[in-house]
Amino acid sequence: MELMLTAFFWSFALLTVYAYLGYPLIITVLGIRRSREARYHTSDEFPRVSFIISARNEEKNIRRKLQNTLALDYPRERLEILVASNGSADRTDAIATDFASQGAKLISIQEPGKTHAQNLAVAQAQNDIVVFSDADATYRGDALLQLVAPFQDHRIAAVLGKVVWEESTTSMVREGESLYWRYENYLKRRESRLGACLAGSGAIMALRRELYEPLEPHLMEDFAIPVIARAKGYKVVFRPSAIASHATAEGGRAQFQRKARVILQDVRAFFDLLPRLLRPTRAFLLWQLISHKLVRWLVPFFLLGLLATSAALAELPLFAAVLGLQLAFYLMALIGYLAERLKMPKALPLYVPYYFCLVNTAAFVALLMAASGRRMPSWGKATAPQEEGA
Repeated sequence: MELMLTAFFWSFALLTVYAYLGYPLIITVLGIRRSREARYHTSDEFPRVSFIISARNEEKNIRRKLQNTLALDYPRERLEILVASNGSADRTDAIATDFASQGAKLISIQEPGKTHAQNLAVAQAQNDIVVFSDADATYRGDALLQLVAPFQDHRIAAVLGKVVWEESTTSMVREGESLYWRYENYLKRRESRLGACLAGSGAIMALRRELYEPLEPHLMEDFAIPVIARAKGYKVVFRPSAIASHATAEGGRAQFQRKARVILQDVRAFFDLLPRLLRPTRAFLLWQLISHKLVRWLVPFFLLGLLATSAALAELPLFAAVLGLQLAFYLMALIGYLAERLKMPKALPLYVPYYFCLVNTAAFVALLMAASGRRMPSWGKATAPQEEGA
């Protein structure tokens, strides 16, 4: 019995380490021969772009978003602006209509679902490159120019931009989210060297229109588009110089709900897209998805297994020490949660255990919901960009 528990303990430990360190190390080594990120010059021949802004009840943001889009450093005659308003019950549509004389076109859709709205918007898009954006994401002046430059390489199907955070009050959630995104951006840079990025942000992402497939309502573009493009044999790259700024959710509850919703959607997308990957020519992509996504989603179960097996083996000094470290870590996370609720700034160093537990609890809940067939709405109002799961 002791031998079996020990085997389980080390299996859970190795899988957890692999999720956060093993896969990044392997993808880094694979990209060593490509020691520099590809450099793309800004061509005098700008591609024609259809810029799709997804919006639902965004009267607070849509005017600023349209003004920001119109001010981008990009030839206006080569830019089509489409506002995909999905069942907005506020003044979003009216404000968007105010910009019709400046070339912005409103596509008002009453049927629910962000993906449905995007499907209809892409169907009406006229240009070669489609850019997906959110109403509350602000692009830097040259972001669009930087985003479309890689399309000079005809092997590239999609380009993912970089999201940075707007200045706001420091909080544990914001610090945790910032650390998480730095980690994800590191992975994207390494994957990009192989033309093998897996997921982006709905705030800033571009695709060749001819390669767009209408998505099922429960699939989100930030995960499905890159995976489908990769499954077709095209490259997907990360362009860190294409920058959009976004506010982050300040509260733990809002962040938890967003994480759970995104992971649940991505889990369903993973299994929906899996049949495309079960072929020898897609073995690398399948390994990536399992390593970067599935194993990471399963980490909360590995952590529970570690806790249970180390407790069962606590008579042995090594496992007693490991159990103590786990309990101390979770105690710090609990204190961090209470401190966040009480808004205690001196507790900021606790943001790592607190945010780690928040993300993995969201993954745990999302997987249970996926197993039970439950769904969450595709639109959420937590102020953070739609992005890949934890």
